[in-house]
Amino acid sequence: MFITAEQVARGKPQPDAYLLGAASLGLEPHECVVVEDAPAGLEFGLAASCQVIAVNAPVDTLALEDVDMVLTSLTQLTLTPTPNGVQVSKLTD
Repeated sequence: MFITAEQVARGKPQPDAYLLGAASLGLEPHECVVVEDAPAGLEFGLAASCQVIAVNAPVDTLALEDVDMVLTSLTQLTLTPTPNGVQVSKLTD
């Protein structure tokens, strides 16, 4: 599924697209994980009340202190299926 700019009234950093995406999946925003590298995208995910993973985001990004996980690469990310969905975790260094 894709949510495009034409489907929402407001774009980044407003949370409209992530909120529409969650609703389209039948999920609450806090049940969704946003993976972003751009400062505006991180703010966008946080504003939607989603769980947010920053990947290779600039170190001076203000929102980094508020995200759930900071990675330098997607190779650090582990997804494990569970009966209730997917567990997202960071590989230890």
